[in-house]
Amino acid sequence: RMNALKQTPRQTLIIGNGAIGSSIYAALKNTHDVLVYDKNLNNSASFDECLRASDLIIGCTGETSLPFSKHK
Repeated sequence: RMNALKQTPRQTLIIGNGAIGSSIYAALKNTHDVLVYDKNLNNSASFDECLRASDLIIGCTGETSLPFSKHK
């Protein structure tokens, strides 16, 4: 379904690396440029840096992944 998008994302961010986030990552990693951010991982970039670098965000945390204050 990612290929059906009108514009191909340059950088995709997956927020959450549990069962769903890791499965989506596995499905996309060979065809898309994908970042994974999880608060429980030792991420090399901050959450805000990941957001700035990404033009498609997929939330996989089971709760609100992206607070309204970050919707810029």
